[in-house]
Amino acid sequence: MRRNQTLAAALVLLTCSLLGTARVGAAVLDVSSRSYDSKILKSEMPAVVEVWASWCSSCRAMEPVLEDLSAELAGKAVLAKLDFDRHPGFALRRNIDRLPTFILVVGGKEVRQIEGYLNRPRLRALLAGLMDDPGDDGVVVGTTTVRRGADDTSSASE
Repeated sequence: MRRNQTLAAALVLLTCSLLGTARVGAAVLDVSSRSYDSKILKSEMPAVVEVWASWCSSCRAMEPVLEDLSAELAGKAVLAKLDFDRHPGFALRRNIDRLPTFILVVGGKEVRQIEGYLNRPRLRALLAGLMDDPGDDGVVVGTTTVRRGADDTSSASE
């Protein structure tokens, strides 16, 4: 059994390298409630954190999507995962009761939560919105403009 798993893993790595999809150093971060501030809120890049659990089938389905986008957006955005079962207080403080839940962070502020499975195009579009800068006034996230240096938000036209 162990030999078959090793062979399967080697085949996946070989296929990825032949297709050019394997990228070194672009991993999805595992964060805890303790490391969330330093790795996510203090990051200079926009971030998406998936609150997940091992028993959640939609969360498991997100793994390849997150890994792929993390490789694609290395150096432009942070993609991370936080285990719901290991950090229940984190989820409780944010009223998270459905998994997966994605927390979108820009400029050290949590700007949006999205519940449920996100396919690759939807998650990619959300990340593009986090990275797009409409000018010196703020970052457009969905229909909300997050003002740099200010605590208030105001609606932006689409």
